[in-house]
Amino acid sequence: IYVVYEKRKPLYVGYSENISKRFSVHLSKSKKVLRSTLRKELVKNKKVKRYRQIRKWMLKNCRFKFKKIDDTDEALLIEKFMIKLWRKKGKKGILLNPNKR
Repeated sequence: IYVVYEKRKPLYVGYSENISKRFSVHLSKSKKVLRSTLRKELVKNKKVKRYRQIRKWMLKNCRFKFKKIDDTDEALLIEKFMIKLWRKKGKKGILLNPNKR
């Protein structure tokens, strides 16, 4: 599980079995990489004007935390819980892939 924070506020929660591959997608300079909900939402919510600016913006404005959880079902439950918790607390942000499991 990973969390992307912008100025101490959670911006995005995600799960990936291969975190380095996932972040290479999130931080790609290519606009062709549309598998990343985080990238799409950064442009949609006007935090970034163009896809090629995402990497620079994220490295400047965000910090990342990771937690390795070996059990996939447990990891997905924790991810869902974190999303619901932050939504209840009224945290604004992309948080979170509305299409998630």
